[in-house]
Amino acid sequence: MPQPTNSISVASASKFGAVGIANTLLSLAVIYACKQLRLGDVSANFIGYACGLVLSFNLNKKWTFRIEGKTRASHIVRFACAFAVSYSANLATVLTLINNFGLNSYLAQLAGMPVYTATFYLLCALGVFRNASDGSRELPLPVAKDAFSSPKR
Repeated sequence: MPQPTNSISVASASKFGAVGIANTLLSLAVIYACKQLRLGDVSANFIGYACGLVLSFNLNKKWTFRIEGKTRASHIVRFACAFAVSYSANLATVLTLINNFGLNSYLAQLAGMPVYTATFYLLCALGVFRNASDGSRELPLPVAKDAFSSPKR
């Protein structure tokens, strides 16, 4: 049985990169197809990244970071948050290049991808799929345990 990888390593970064190549190819194909259908840059970008998100989660969970067993809610929530931050950085890059620098929108879409990838890897390695403090690979959400319970009497 494969052991979980350390959060940040050459091996995990390489695997994340390979997953990223698959994601990039899928995302760009979908983005460009959407643009051919005359969707705007934001819509095309969102649809492209959404299509790659399912592939990314599954490959990174099982292959890159070797998380076995059932998918936990904590994985999905953390992954979604990491995606949202990374996607926002990507979109800010794309729109800045188009609106402020007049870059062709196809090239701007491509230029935003490294920003997204670097941000997403760091967030996945350090937060989404990191080793839990007890050494397990389960990643419980930080929840105030008494936040929703009534006071003890």
